[in-house]
Amino acid sequence: MLRILYFVFSLIDLKDGYFQVPLHSEDREKTTFLTPDNRLMQFKVMSQGYKNSPAIFQRGMRMVLERLIGKKCYNYLDDISIFGENLSEHDENLRDVLDRLNSLNFLINENKSIFRQSKITFLSHKISLNEIEASLSIEQAILDSPVPSNKKDLSGFSVLLIITVISFQL
Repeated sequence: MLRILYFVFSLIDLKDGYFQVPLHSEDREKTTFLTPDNRLMQFKVMSQGYKNSPAIFQRGMRMVLERLIGKKCYNYLDDISIFGENLSEHDENLRDVLDRLNSLNFLINENKSIFRQSKITFLSHKISLNEIEASLSIEQAILDSPVPSNKKDLSGFSVLLIITVISFQL
């Protein structure tokens, strides 16, 4: 269990995060697909399901929140946790994050975002008062995972471990 000094938390979920990222016109042809009525279509914004979309999106969010990460917030893809030692510091940090997102026209999903909480779950970890602990579900998922027998299984298990490691770097 890790010890931290933060007591107030918020979680922001970006509304359809990938779809808020426009594609350069010269890259749109790379997203071409055939519709059931035999028409060719292209995305004008980043789409889910493409191999590099998560890495590109995470890199972009790191650039968007660059001066805030580690000081006022953390993010993983379209999920952003904001923290503060007290309500005043938290609210200032939240304002800074929201101002940055608003300046770039990012929309948040108010139904999935939570604000001014004493405990949250972020990246399958319970964060409360001054502790971070892995939720039982992720511990159990690791323990219950079968030994990978092919590349696809190994890849899936690796993602589970990577998420766990990333969250412990909070």
